[in-house]
Amino acid sequence: MKNAFLAPAGLLLISTLLMSSPASAGDWERLGSRKVNFVGDKDTIAVAAAEGRFDTIKLEVDKGDLEMYDVVVTFGDGSKFSPETRFNFDQGTNSRTIDLPGNARIIKKVEFLYRSKVRKGHAQLSLWGRHA
Repeated sequence: MKNAFLAPAGLLLISTLLMSSPASAGDWERLGSRKVNFVGDKDTIAVAAAEGRFDTIKLEVDKGDLEMYDVVVTFGDGSKFSPETRFNFDQGTNSRTIDLPGNARIIKKVEFLYRSKVRKGHAQLSLWGRHA
């Protein structure tokens, strides 16, 4: 009878430890976000808080519509990658996933050139990275 009570407690402990562990391969992590206004502009999301190496990124827009013309990813070693992009985001939508070149990379910052279609307030742009 004691074993019947120990098994669920053991599973609970294991699942709690797994949930509190660092991000593992294939997990998406929010790398940063910016509020963008309705004029054309250029902004940067610095990725200082994130740890690890990423093989893919994607962008998410909320609270407004956004037109993006250019994205430049700067890696930890200073090299840059600019995928061909021209995104038209409606509120609450994501970009396609953007595969990063080479092996998994540390991301230092991502710059983007955009024009928000919001006439009032700010759209919210979030950058996500997938752990390799």
